[in-house]
Amino acid sequence: MTKEHFIKEIPAIKAELELIKTPLKFNDSVHIYRWLFREQITLEMLPEKVFKEFKETEHYKALLNK
Repeated sequence: MTKEHFIKEIPAIKAELELIKTPLKFNDSVHIYRWLFREQITLEMLPEKVFKEFKETEHYKALLNK
């Protein structure tokens, strides 16, 4: 996939992000990680409760080490 493709996905991702609630499921964490890694979303876009849970995951720790 290309950066252009990632950019085209952003509107759908933003809509999907709004549906993610706590407690986070593993797949939610994977999606958030992927979107952040691809720069399709930012940490600031995560709802506060979702961010609090996400920052406790291994996916978040992996992003910090990227």
